[in-house]
Amino acid sequence: MSTVGIDKKSFQLTGQTIFEDNGRLTNAEGRLAGSALTMIGAVKNAIKFGITWDEAVRMASLYPATCLGITDDFGSLSPGKKASFLILDNEFNIQSVWIEGNVFSQH
Repeated sequence: MSTVGIDKKSFQLTGQTIFEDNGRLTNAEGRLAGSALTMIGAVKNAIKFGITWDEAVRMASLYPATCLGITDDFGSLSPGKKASFLILDNEFNIQSVWIEGNVFSQH
């Protein structure tokens, strides 16, 4: 959602103002409108709830790429694909971000 990774705490969606509070998105009436969950947060949650590490990673990479029809370039690491990936520590915290073979950021 629009508030993930930025300081902005509201946005417009289908003519409604959506507010973010501690990862929870609600509309003006207080009805749940979604989540401000990062992808690495989703991977950590999946693992916490019993999904294996390798399946959680596929759920965050290969399956979305398959859905979007872009598996020729993304979704897994193999020769000829764009090497976009994360380096994680043992706690699944991001250590560095690589986009198309180039380091984008290091934490």
